[in-house]
Amino acid sequence: MGLGEEFLAAVDAKFADIAAYPASYPFIYRGTRRAHLRRFPYAVLYRVYGETIVVVACLHGRRDPKRWQERT
Repeated sequence: MGLGEEFLAAVDAKFADIAAYPASYPFIYRGTRRAHLRRFPYAVLYRVYGETIVVVACLHGRRDPKRWQERT
């Protein structure tokens, strides 16, 4: 398995964790939560609306954290 496939597997695993336990990750900005990937320096930013989970961004840890806030 190549590095790109490993990254996609890590993202898929994090999506499964978020779907199973959406309230287990901390709020970081206006109802947006952050879930860090285990092996890679990325985080999934998402919001929960009832039974719906909306992914706002999958962001590298070195990016400007305010960059994604314009999406919310």
